[in-house]
Amino acid sequence: RERMATQAACLLSLIWLVKGVEIGLLSRRNITMYHVNPANYSGLANKNTADAAGDATFDIYGLAAPSICHNGSSKPFPGLCDNPEQAAPDLVTTKVLVEVYSNFSEYGRCNICRDIPAFKEFNCTVGEYICTCGDFTNPYVCNSTEVGFEDIRKVFGSSESAKPKPGDDVWKFWLYNLINRTGGYWYSMPSKGENRTWRQLSVIKRINTTCQHERLEKLIVQKGDKSCFQNCPNPSNHTTDCYINCLFQALLGKDGGYVLDPADGLSGQQISTLWLEAFESCPDMGPEL
Repeated sequence: RERMATQAACLLSLIWLVKGVEIGLLSRRNITMYHVNPANYSGLANKNTADAAGDATFDIYGLAAPSICHNGSSKPFPGLCDNPEQAAPDLVTTKVLVEVYSNFSEYGRCNICRDIPAFKEFNCTVGEYICTCGDFTNPYVCNSTEVGFEDIRKVFGSSESAKPKPGDDVWKFWLYNLINRTGGYWYSMPSKGENRTWRQLSVIKRINTTCQHERLEKLIVQKGDKSCFQNCPNPSNHTTDCYINCLFQALLGKDGGYVLDPADGLSGQQISTLWLEAFESCPDMGPEL
């Protein structure tokens, strides 16, 4: 009987081992993620998330949007100037703990479907999130159940085609240098995979994004050249080219908008730390709606 019991225990262990492989139990890991969205949306399904460095890169580059958009510049990503996740007046930033129990798949760009030409081919429902994969010229609706993953330094900062050239707009240098300095990881959370390949364990903190942006700007100004900001024609207007240029000089150095990999400015770790400090300083808004 003891031998039979031992054999049965071994068989049961083997069955659980096989099941573990099937659903990814052997690769389970908990990841702290951040995501930004209008306040009337909740959960992670079909949304993009990031680690602290990745969200810092997304957020800080977004600070340049007023300068990029009011000048009518060509944009690096479709929808930058009217993306609800950067332009909505009621944005919230949420810190969550997520359990992932599968391998990563191709990263999907998750956005709120809108009644504009860019979304027509996907036959999506206006107001709902949709994730698209592939490059920008041949996108398609993602169909994987696995969490998408992107190392943004490898994707946007290492290829020759991503490097700005002499005479390019300053924001192209800002983006390239910010990504190479701060880096970070971006994730896409497919709705088909919720509770199958990933699950949200908890909401750690949820804040008003405007609060974070205001406090982040103050921290950046403290690190920068005060005279740069004071010499702007309207120092109190934080959307002018002059003010935004001073912000990025503080982050990336005086040549950050003109040369690749400038030597001065803040380190990637310092930039991420400022972003986190601003996040933690804002009051918790409580549970999602």
